[in-house]
Amino acid sequence: MLKEDFIQRGLKDDRFPFRVSAAFSLLALFLLLLASLAADRNEMLMAAGGTDLLLYLLANAIFSLGVHEFERFVKRSVLAYLIHVVILSGLLYLFLGGLPEDAREVLPVYGALIMSFFLSVGLVVLIRQVLSILREK
Repeated sequence: MLKEDFIQRGLKDDRFPFRVSAAFSLLALFLLLLASLAADRNEMLMAAGGTDLLLYLLANAIFSLGVHEFERFVKRSVLAYLIHVVILSGLLYLFLGGLPEDAREVLPVYGALIMSFFLSVGLVVLIRQVLSILREK
């Protein structure tokens, strides 16, 4: 099992958000490879990409709660997330062979997932402020 000090050392590393982004990009590639074998290929590819974005959002929110230098982590994690979105968009474009007509219906969902990432960062800021107020009392 992972020990807490191992996780804390990993969170202190400046490259940690980029490593998470790389891990989720590999996960996206794996999911897209699996989804490309499905019968309804385009729909499954879009669902796999959305699942990857949702998992990234949840993992980043959990990591954000355990970081000591939160502001620095957020700056790096937002940059890493934007890089991940660009990589995922490129992978989807390659796997779909362009942007098919039925994929345009899913673009608002992707926009909502991307917006949810930034809202989750705001929620983590709120949670951390409440925790700091409770610690002071």
